[in-house]
Amino acid sequence: MASKLGKVILLFIEGESDDGIHADSKERIMKRNQNKASAMDKLANTNTILGLPYKAYYMSCNLDHVISNTRNESDEQGVKTDAALDFSDKYENDLDGFVQFINEADLIFQGDYKETWRQIREGKNSIDRHSNLHLFVNDPFGQIGR
Repeated sequence: MASKLGKVILLFIEGESDDGIHADSKERIMKRNQNKASAMDKLANTNTILGLPYKAYYMSCNLDHVISNTRNESDEQGVKTDAALDFSDKYENDLDGFVQFINEADLIFQGDYKETWRQIREGKNSIDRHSNLHLFVNDPFGQIGR
């Protein structure tokens, strides 16, 4: 499965579009993505670490993509930092608003933990704006379904 995810998340698109990964070395990026995919597969399928319950959640393609709907912004002029601070300020005292945000239909996949990990591996979902953090937010201690 790791090699499939490595191939899925590697889309080379010419030009300045925001729908793929752009790089000078396709081989280097493919190797990096395969390593990342292998590590994430291991983490997504790990239930305990040192006897403690464990689950990995994702925000793809990265955190700033989820919180501000921008992807791969340079932080040279503080754009990412400003977006993160704005997000923090907006939800610092608004837990209900944060829960509503993290459950937005265009952000989440329906399904349980394993299903959301399966869906992020399909097509170009891994570079689209998705997160499965809603599963933790809605059921932080895994009580639903027990």
